[in-house]
Amino acid sequence: MTSAPAIAFDLNPSRRIGAAAVAVGLLASAAPWLTGLPLPLRLLLSFAAVVAAGFSLHRFLRSPFRRAARHASGWTLVDRRGDEHPAILETPVRLGSVLALDFRFGTRQRFRFVVAPDNLDAETRRRLALLVARADAAPTS
Repeated sequence: MTSAPAIAFDLNPSRRIGAAAVAVGLLASAAPWLTGLPLPLRLLLSFAAVVAAGFSLHRFLRSPFRRAARHASGWTLVDRRGDEHPAILETPVRLGSVLALDFRFGTRQRFRFVVAPDNLDAETRRRLALLVARADAAPTS
């Protein structure tokens, strides 16, 4: 029996995804101005779109965890203080060169992270994709 391959990587947010979120937020704040709504309502909707986009971008950029590692014993998430939290990789999704990881830790807490070409080097991303694909192909009993 072979042991599970180990891998560790920093959880830096993707700049491309952040830029896309800013663009969507700007488009959402401009959308009310293309309608026939009264001026106060357009202002309110634009302001709400900017606030929602800012809040989402802040959450995206300020991840509670700074590192993820996979050892023979399973996944571990390391928070900003350096504390380790055992985690379970729930449902990884691969879409082209992007890999979305959905971790469950603690009591019903979730952490989602997107691995893109600009936030993880190509070799580590390839190894992670193989590890996830191997885990998906393994029979569960």
